[in-house]
Amino acid sequence: MANLEERVSALEAHADHHTPAIDAARADIQGLRSEMGQLRGEMAQMRGEMGQLRGETATRADIAEVFRRIDRVDGKVDRLFMWTVGLMVSGFFVIIGALVGVAFRLPG
Repeated sequence: MANLEERVSALEAHADHHTPAIDAARADIQGLRSEMGQLRGEMAQMRGEMGQLRGETATRADIAEVFRRIDRVDGKVDRLFMWTVGLMVSGFFVIIGALVGVAFRLPG
């Protein structure tokens, strides 16, 4: 039967093996956060443009352009949301995989 030090070192080796994947997931999430911040800035800019359009007499072409921009922003939000959910799910699987790997590979 392995002593405590061997078991701890085996656990540390398994944890070190999964650390780069978790760090990569964190970096991806931080990148998504910055993109979301940019998207929020674009949306605030659109709100300002919409306020200007309300103050002016808007033609049908102007309204159509606003709707096209809203559709583009909606597409960006959908894509970023899917990325965020995908990263969360993959992070969950990484953690579960690490726990399962540690549970089945520990000597003793």
